[in-house]
Amino acid sequence: RGLGDVYKRQDKTMLPKIIRIGVPSGMQSVMYNSANIVVQTSINIFGTNTVAAWTVFEKMDGIFWMVLAAFGVAVTTFAGQNFGAGKYDRVRKSVKISLLMCMGIAVALSVILILLAGNIFKLFTPDTDVVREGVFMVQFLMPFYFTFVFTEILSGAIRGTGNAFVPMIITCVGVCVVRICLLYTSPSPRDRTRSR
Repeated sequence: RGLGDVYKRQDKTMLPKIIRIGVPSGMQSVMYNSANIVVQTSINIFGTNTVAAWTVFEKMDGIFWMVLAAFGVAVTTFAGQNFGAGKYDRVRKSVKISLLMCMGIAVALSVILILLAGNIFKLFTPDTDVVREGVFMVQFLMPFYFTFVFTEILSGAIRGTGNAFVPMIITCVGVCVVRICLLYTSPSPRDRTRSR
């Protein structure tokens, strides 16, 4: 059978649904990566020590986001199954439980990473200036990472109901806008150097 036969057998009503879910999900990745470019560009002006510290920090950041992403996928699946079955009380219950579980792990992980920041950075570099810059980044940013729990869990639950547009807006505001605002309001290494 040729491609023409495959095309004829396709359900034409599915394409709009796929686009409605797929395009906003793709836009989320674009926005997140675009915010990363802005962040990286702004950090590069502070010199090699700060760039090196940020590179290590991103590894720690990655650990945190892997945990949140796992909870987000889990709640999407669970919410989607129960939403489809019309069990809306179970959807609400899954969101509450996921928020509590993810919040507990996020706070615990943040505390661990803050306490061990110096030792973690020393695994990557012996440079004391890089370690100092990295520890400052961790101590300044990590205490607020728990706020991303709401972004990931609520986005996942809403996505499970078939609505991908609202999670895109939540991600845009909760991840991209907040990160860029933090970028322009955070004290820079130069500010701290002048204050010494």
